[in-house]
Amino acid sequence: MTQYSRVFDINGHQAGVLAILRYGNVPGSVSTDLGALTSDDSGLGDVMFGFVYGLCCAPGLSSQQYVKYDPGLAVALLAKATLPTGSYDSNRTLHMGEIAGHSNLELRLCIVSVHLISLRR
Repeated sequence: MTQYSRVFDINGHQAGVLAILRYGNVPGSVSTDLGALTSDDSGLGDVMFGFVYGLCCAPGLSSQQYVKYDPGLAVALLAKATLPTGSYDSNRTLHMGEIAGHSNLELRLCIVSVHLISLRR
């Protein structure tokens, strides 16, 4: 899998884009009462593109500022689309791709605290 991602600032909010290209070899077998079922596929998988935008508590910061930032609760909007670029054959059991593309829109909540707790005796 190869992933490209880029984070940037839009009007003071953190935003980002990403692209993922899946590739590889998928072998598999299943034992059944009728015998073993074996299948494999290899090559390119489906391509996925995404965009994320920080709605709340996700300011656009430099790398140095982000290391020091404690977001607490952050809310972001995530849009993803997958294109059916991988191989798909309905006569096969395993596939590097899917039969159709799909997309989704998500509202993500993230609760993070970077404060470290030290225990004393």
